[in-house]
Amino acid sequence: MALDRPGVLARIAGILGKFEISIASVIQRDRRAGTTVPVVIRTHRARERDLARALAAIHRMAAVKGRPVCIRIEEQLG
Repeated sequence: MALDRPGVLARIAGILGKFEISIASVIQRDRRAGTTVPVVIRTHRARERDLARALAAIHRMAAVKGRPVCIRIEEQLG
């Protein structure tokens, strides 16, 4: 959950990039300026350690309300 303000999503994306995590898709619905909205980001394959560090940095953002959650998606390759 993050505040619906300009630049918040860009800052989250910047943190992911800093930790070499590539974004596959983003969903942000129910736009109500000034309120909190769910932000769902699906990433490409990433190292667990990098993801944990990125989530900790995202959690420290003032615009992020609540603890970010990671749900692993297993994909069959090949």
